[in-house]
Amino acid sequence: EKEHAILINSRVAATGRHNEVLMWMFRTALDARRAGHFYGGYGFEQNLLLRIQEIRGQGNYMEAILRGRMPFFYAHIVRILV
Repeated sequence: EKEHAILINSRVAATGRHNEVLMWMFRTALDARRAGHFYGGYGFEQNLLLRIQEIRGQGNYMEAILRGRMPFFYAHIVRILV
């Protein structure tokens, strides 16, 4: 609940909070590795960063679709119906 309160009260826009959560996940995993809960070195960090970047990219892609133009398949169906 502490992390939730910090996120809600932060100055980050609501549309950018997912990035803040992903960076928190990355930082928590790195701290856990340094504390000995995970085994791995540079490769672990690189792989973790790559996966978080993929998730971030998917989130940004979905946001762009929602803000963007009408999806093509919808326009195609309307054209067929008309």
